[in-house]
Amino acid sequence: MEFKKLEFSDLELIRGYYQKYANKTCDRTIGGSFMWRDYFHTMYALVDDTLVMKCLKDGETVFCFPMGDKVDEALSEIENYCEREGLSPEFVSLSASEMEYLKERYQDATIVENRDWSDYLYLTTDHANFSGRKFTTQRNHINKFLKNYENWEFKKIDESTLPDVKEFYKDYETRFAKSDATAVEEQEKTNEVLDKYDAYGFVGYALYIEHKVVGFAIGEIIGDVMFIHVEKADKSMDGVNTMLVMQFAKAFEGVVTYLNREEDVGDMGLRYSKTKYRPIDMVYKYEVNFKRVEILENPMESKPLYEASFEDTESFVNHYYENMAIHNQILVLKVKGQIASMLHIVPKHFENYKEVDYYYAIATDKKHRNKGYMARLLRKAMKLSYRNGKGLVYLVPAISGLYEKFGFGSFGVRYSLLTISQKRSEYETEKYTEYSAELVNRLRDVFVKKIAPCFEDYIVRDETYYEPLLKGLFAENGQVEILSKDGEATGYILESDIGIWEVALPELTTKNYALARIVNVEKLDFDASKLEEGYYRIEDAFLPENQGLFYFKEGSFVSATNENVMKLGLTEADRGHTRILDISELILYLKYEKVYISDEI
Repeated sequence: MEFKKLEFSDLELIRGYYQKYANKTCDRTIGGSFMWRDYFHTMYALVDDTLVMKCLKDGETVFCFPMGDKVDEALSEIENYCEREGLSPEFVSLSASEMEYLKERYQDATIVENRDWSDYLYLTTDHANFSGRKFTTQRNHINKFLKNYENWEFKKIDESTLPDVKEFYKDYETRFAKSDATAVEEQEKTNEVLDKYDAYGFVGYALYIEHKVVGFAIGEIIGDVMFIHVEKADKSMDGVNTMLVMQFAKAFEGVVTYLNREEDVGDMGLRYSKTKYRPIDMVYKYEVNFKRVEILENPMESKPLYEASFEDTESFVNHYYENMAIHNQILVLKVKGQIASMLHIVPKHFENYKEVDYYYAIATDKKHRNKGYMARLLRKAMKLSYRNGKGLVYLVPAISGLYEKFGFGSFGVRYSLLTISQKRSEYETEKYTEYSAELVNRLRDVFVKKIAPCFEDYIVRDETYYEPLLKGLFAENGQVEILSKDGEATGYILESDIGIWEVALPELTTKNYALARIVNVEKLDFDASKLEEGYYRIEDAFLPENQGLFYFKEGSFVSATNENVMKLGLTEADRGHTRILDISELILYLKYEKVYISDEI
């Protein structure tokens, strides 16, 4: 089975399958597939004339239910493909019957009802008439429309009216544009639909006032359902959207029984809007997953994998799990109830970057490696970091080259251990082997006075930083050396039998150490001398929440929402010079480059 990228030239082939193997989900429509083919990186293959489609959801490979007479054979081919590629067969956008079919085949799978991606189903006659108390609000909008606009028309979109619709949509893009990735993709593909209207084979109508288009709707009929793929109305005019909904339904009353207005994707504003039109049902969609990332309630469950994966001593591991792990989020993937892979999220507080997450103890059991588990954990971790208001995450790789493909780049420095050994003898030393508040204060004082001025940013050294670090050090029979010259404390070294934990000396050379990843561009400061002011399209295939259109000014990116654009006094002409940046490139433009990263956890 070989997959081919879904191209516009495949439209009629795919249409044949959708017409023959119809269900009431918008995913199994030409609009649902082709208008979003690039966004979801959709591909397809044929197995004995049975259609198999796969795409990327949140960066992970997922499959749709096969369409054809050889479903079992196609599923076997999917399983073989996943085994070769190190994947697990994950299925999305399933109808209830398709879910039950897979549930029987994969009895160890997890079944998830995806409310955010379920479709809203309405009776055509309801929207064509807005009768009854439940539609009082809609009738009020209609009456207001009729009162305000006498000279209105509702016309079918054809070669005579299509230019009017295109002109309206061009203006609509300017006035009501959004910058997030899904909105940008919808905008581009709506233009494709209008440019290739006949080829798409959709049906649509436009609402006119005074011979000018103020709204239009375009859909596709499969069976007894009209799937509404595009619906745009002038938001500044009262009642226009409601009249558009009503007239479009009237046009198909007696032709189709149902209207599918698609999903709300978890947008609460959109959910409210779709709900107020009184759906008669939801077309629920399901997912079949084999392994889901979860947050451990009991951190101790991950201890066996930690012990098997890292060379830390028993005393240190015990200290970490007894005193530190309880403050961290531990993400895991389980196979048959056992942890196969894990990632620990450790919150850090930097002087300038402020709240940052450190990804620690990333490990996969040997027998479960090369199955994409690490990628899934990283994606989940980044989503959590993003939602928790973090702008930056970092990690210290044990093996180089593993993380760059996920958008990580070089970040932070640490001292060269070679120069430490060479310089150490030049200092007078005070040694400490027990924890005390006095020791914490001395270390903090040395760092603030002697070390902090040498760097642009660093983890804030306070009691919450030093206490677990020192207790872990002393659990390893370690020691603290405060180093002085001419009677003045200059730096310190934290060391145990397993090596140097942290060194702080102003005159030592440094080297690249960690990798960082931007998870929210709006939370960070960038070097204004390296980036020109203007529009930037940030591309982030791995973390779509971080993707979209932004404006850069005075060291900061702001999402190019209508509100922000108005505040900045920008015009549409400014957008003509949009630059494209991959998220990994942005690491090069961070404001603070000389960042001290130590070995501590």
